[in-house]
Amino acid sequence: MPDEHGFLLGPLDAGPIRDTIHEILTCRDLPSPEDTTERLRRLRAHAQLLIPAARQRGEGCRNGIPTAYSSILTLGIDLIQRRLDRGCPAPSAHTPEAAHAYVQALARHCASLLGLVEDEPMPQHQPQGGPSRGCAAPEEDER
Repeated sequence: MPDEHGFLLGPLDAGPIRDTIHEILTCRDLPSPEDTTERLRRLRAHAQLLIPAARQRGEGCRNGIPTAYSSILTLGIDLIQRRLDRGCPAPSAHTPEAAHAYVQALARHCASLLGLVEDEPMPQHQPQGGPSRGCAAPEEDER
């Protein structure tokens, strides 16, 4: 969890974040407004953990000297933060398709932030050509 200055106090538990992202980006069925609202709530909570960690990571890239990479990184993180600050549209106020598309975009942002924090990008999920039946459940570790 970040402290009052936005620095992480310990390791980030990436498992639940990965599970949420995977659930949203592999969903091939249009979720109910209730499911969309719940997924949006989880993503917002994950983003609030990831943004300070990503900022910390970006500052570490600078070593006191602004670089093009760190400047672009800061702009991207700021964009995500502004979108969250403006508030997420209520799924009930939009078409289910628009709300789901918004949640998927936020999931992609969280995947990018997680990749930055972990220094390895998450696999990108490709759209499967429109809604069909069924959402994939998060994969269980096989041990």
